[in-house]
Amino acid sequence: MLCLTICAILIDACYLCISKLGSGWCFFNEAHVAAVDADFRDFHDLPVLSSYCPQVCCMSATMQPHLISEIAAKFGRSGFSKSISMPPIRPNLSIALKLTSDTRAYVTKDLVKQEKGERAIIFCLFKSNVLQMARHIEKAFPTRPVFQCTSGKDEDLALFNSAPSGIMVCTTVLAAGASFENVTSVYFCDCSHGPECLLQGAGRGARSENENCVATLVTTKQQLEYFIESSMGHAAKMASFCKDCVEKNLDFDYELYKLFEHTEHDQVD
Repeated sequence: MLCLTICAILIDACYLCISKLGSGWCFFNEAHVAAVDADFRDFHDLPVLSSYCPQVCCMSATMQPHLISEIAAKFGRSGFSKSISMPPIRPNLSIALKLTSDTRAYVTKDLVKQEKGERAIIFCLFKSNVLQMARHIEKAFPTRPVFQCTSGKDEDLALFNSAPSGIMVCTTVLAAGASFENVTSVYFCDCSHGPECLLQGAGRGARSENENCVATLVTTKQQLEYFIESSMGHAAKMASFCKDCVEKNLDFDYELYKLFEHTEHDQVD
């Protein structure tokens, strides 16, 4: 994954700087990755940094409170001296959950509502689904440019960003670290790799104050049940969260943001 590769490069760079400069501050952006992506990458070397650089600052706009102690433990600590979190709510970004019988049909019908010049991103949970979804969208919208991305190559991003009314079908490789203009619709098909990934991906839309975006997790009852029973830890938890919102008729947007509320109990002085 692109963000994990970048993280690895940054860690290597940190080791180099520390060996040259000695102790000082070490900053880790998108620190939640060390916890939520632990299934995909080994972060056991992070405590080495603490032995050279005792002053560590972990930053993330999508840090759930329960992850603070887990991330601190990655550095061989029981906690941080301070933990201050701003809510990730953005007034021009709406997040919704849609339970349907056909995810492709729903996405296709919803895309018709877009105005000329507006772009859309469709996130597929699995790489194997990207090509199938892209072909479906190409048939449904023959006059709109449709792109596919599973690698995060620069040319994929440039082509999409320069195409008015373009539609990008991709994995969550583009969920973070990429900035686009005029993305007014974002879709997550079937499920997502947790609430952090959902918020990061939704944030590809409404990048400026005068833009609005609706991000929708589109799934079926059968798909939720499948992921709940699967061995995919983060996706299983996300599917359970979605099912709970549906069965209890909860406001998905509100409940999602509640997961990221930090209280005084999350502050370690």
